[in-house]
Amino acid sequence: MTINSVNQFKTDEVLYSEGDAPGCIYMVLKGKVRVKGKGYAVTLGAGSLVGLEQLQENAAADQCYALEEASIYVLNANSQKNLSALLASNKDYNGISVFNHAYLLKEYEKQRRLLLQEAVAIYAEIKDLYDKYLYLVQSTGCKAGMIPEIGELPEPPACPQEDMLRVNCLLDYGKIPLDVMKAFYAPCRQVVIEAIMDLQSIEEKLQASCNELSDYLIHIFMLEVGDDTYSLFRNALGLGIEMKHNGISPVQVEEIAKACIARRNRIKKIITETTGRTWYDNDAEIRTLYEGYLSGEDFRADDEASNATSGDVIMTVDSCKDTMQQLFDFGEFPEDKQAELSAAVDEYMALEDRESTEEPVRKLRQKLANLYYDLYYRVAVKYFEMGVGPAAVELFMDFGLLSEKLITHDELVELVSVKAKYADRMTYPESEVSAASATKSRRGRSAAKSVEAPSQASSDTCAVYTMSRWLKLIYSGKKEPSRNSMGQDYSEMLREMKKNGTITEQVEKQLLTDRKRKLEHEIKEVLQAGNRVVNGQLSIFVPFIHSGMFMGNLEKAYCSAQRINDEVAKVLSIDFSVFYRESLYVNKAAGLEKEYVMKQVMPEFILYPMVGQNVIMWQEITGRKRDSEGRFFAPSFTYTDFFNILVKALGRYRWDLCKTIQGANWNNIQVHSLTSEYSDYIQFYKKNHDLSDDRKEKIKLQIQRGRNNLREIFTLDYEVWIRNEATGSVKLNKVVREMLATYCPFAAEIRKRIGTQPLYEEAFARDIRERGKKGRELQLRLKGLETKGADIPEELKETLKFYREM
Repeated sequence: MTINSVNQFKTDEVLYSEGDAPGCIYMVLKGKVRVKGKGYAVTLGAGSLVGLEQLQENAAADQCYALEEASIYVLNANSQKNLSALLASNKDYNGISVFNHAYLLKEYEKQRRLLLQEAVAIYAEIKDLYDKYLYLVQSTGCKAGMIPEIGELPEPPACPQEDMLRVNCLLDYGKIPLDVMKAFYAPCRQVVIEAIMDLQSIEEKLQASCNELSDYLIHIFMLEVGDDTYSLFRNALGLGIEMKHNGISPVQVEEIAKACIARRNRIKKIITETTGRTWYDNDAEIRTLYEGYLSGEDFRADDEASNATSGDVIMTVDSCKDTMQQLFDFGEFPEDKQAELSAAVDEYMALEDRESTEEPVRKLRQKLANLYYDLYYRVAVKYFEMGVGPAAVELFMDFGLLSEKLITHDELVELVSVKAKYADRMTYPESEVSAASATKSRRGRSAAKSVEAPSQASSDTCAVYTMSRWLKLIYSGKKEPSRNSMGQDYSEMLREMKKNGTITEQVEKQLLTDRKRKLEHEIKEVLQAGNRVVNGQLSIFVPFIHSGMFMGNLEKAYCSAQRINDEVAKVLSIDFSVFYRESLYVNKAAGLEKEYVMKQVMPEFILYPMVGQNVIMWQEITGRKRDSEGRFFAPSFTYTDFFNILVKALGRYRWDLCKTIQGANWNNIQVHSLTSEYSDYIQFYKKNHDLSDDRKEKIKLQIQRGRNNLREIFTLDYEVWIRNEATGSVKLNKVVREMLATYCPFAAEIRKRIGTQPLYEEAFARDIRERGKKGRELQLRLKGLETKGADIPEELKETLKFYREM
């Protein structure tokens, strides 16, 4: 090919291909050329200029080839001077070039309108067909695959309004006769170049629009009948197989499959006749699959479609469209706050560094939290007042799902599946369920319950609540609100407010029974504070979930009642007495005016709506009763070893419970207890002759790690006691080992296994003496009761067992 001269091109010979580097402009002097892009194909005759985009040093956007033998002038595209010189060589070229580009613009617009018209119609049809498919899944109760891209398919892309205004204006060029064009533009080379470049810029926009619409139609084709396992056609046949197995006529499903094939042929016709795109031909695969279905073949065994989703999950996922707006509407969230929260979420998700601790980002997080908990409270009130709500409400309250757009569709399906399988089937105390008996588990073994139906908590399992269930109990008055971050329970907080003059005595009495105020306290004083601690990322915490928080399978990460009680059972197999406490027992019928028994009080676990790293012991007792349940907060999802974070929480629980029971004497060494002896040990460790200099240095470092907080320092030792010393791995010093062996004794099986080692034999001696003494004293009292002919209460039998066998 010779530059700046006339070249002869044979039929089908290529002038340039898509992606070619800038080089030449071509003027057709004789014959015809064909320009093909992904979304268009046009024929140009003599006087046409092609490759003009290369004047802007742009790579070729399409392909051009000779449709017949053609004479074409090829000129260098390094400047407009060459083009100007070519136009000057024949003044008729001026008008002809403008005329041909006006024609070209008209052709591009004609193709764009055709593609858009078809795309709009096909969009409506596939949406309707997918709705019918989902309805069949839901109404038949069969399992089937989902194609979320169809449910979330956007409307066909339209050319920007400002571009269309310009298109409509420039289309008027095409109304001007060729003779008029020649006469008008003959003396005006620069005007001609400006007109051509103006037309060319709009041609490029129409080309891009045609390409988008072509891509859009191909995308629909792939969703409907692509040969992978994700197409509507394939999943419809899979549903048909399932329906046949269940004795249901698959006629409606087969109609869906046939409609998919019909639309496939329609899209094929549009693409092959209107555009220059190479067709994706999978006729043979489609035919083979359909014939196999008709002959009774079940292809699902080796197919992703076999990982089908149940109809109720599909229905729930489908109902979660526009979750945030659903929450706004349901909670009657003020419009100004709706706009503020939506904008803040968008701003946060657009951050390049969401973990930034800079002041603007910190303020954004604070703003998000304030708006989020305001919405949470409003939604909760409405939900409990009505007693029902859309699925989006429970996903929001239990998991922190503020918007389905913040997670992937697969994560949404997993979330809904987890809720259906686990979150609606937690363990609750007998007083809170009307259902069946619970199967008790032996101490130290799995305390898991079946997930097939709600199950009540037995005497040695923990009640586990989702947040929506827990808040409902607060709202209904069945549970009292938790302590606030200052350690005050609800009534103490009100008394403090009355004392400070914030409220009157009359208001205090009113608020003591105000359900909404109690709920607000639990959300804004407890949930808001606890959420951050349970999450574990205090400086970068946001209260709602998004994809960046998930690191794998959600079902495995979910803290179900079974998972929690299994981990609790592991701890009980080591520290059997962690939930036991000494309680006053009175039984006048048996002649017992005052007796102390060992009572096991299992704590309650409340699942916080988030992905987190911590289990926290929020309060060791409820109210003033020393034999009431403690409250633990756990994340709904965690990728951290649950046993380890549970042990840490139980160390703090051990400390706080002892401190509460001992009252003012908690650090009085004259009154022996875990807290008093450990406090004395830390305070005077430097003078302790049982500790070597090396041990003392380690204690100093431990105090620093525990930030001089006695509870945290003790918890570090407790973790080592459970994780290491229970296996016979010596890590603690002699003083601490004896204390923990006395106040946190190992289960009998562990004592038997490692008790023969001199270090442990010495540490266990004190516990053996003290429990033996209490057992003998109780045995004498029981013999006295038997002598009198009285029945021995079960509580005393269990206490004797505690001292002698556990």
